[in-house]
Amino acid sequence: MLSNHLDSIQLELKQVDISINAFQNELKKLTGEKIVLKQLPIKGAEIGEAAIEALRRLGGTAHYSSVKEEIEKFHLISGANDKSKADSVWNQLNKSDMVEKIGRGEFHLKDSD
Repeated sequence: MLSNHLDSIQLELKQVDISINAFQNELKKLTGEKIVLKQLPIKGAEIGEAAIEALRRLGGTAHYSSVKEEIEKFHLISGANDKSKADSVWNQLNKSDMVEKIGRGEFHLKDSD
């Protein structure tokens, strides 16, 4: 029962994130300026979870730098610079049992066949 509540809460949080992102895009269209909300940086396993979701949104196959960019549409990745953030995404994708490396930084979700 607790697991169902957790899944429900996580789904609602994702929906809120998507709504906020859509709102930010509309504000950008109206004002011409990008609006950025302060978010807490994600790290470790949180990056791994976000990477899987990003890979799904990208069609199941993508280069890790594209996955990083997709994650950053919704989250702040903990790291000193873009290289360390990309390295974190790379490491999390390499650790995941749900992903296979298909060459030169490209990753594929195993369940997206």
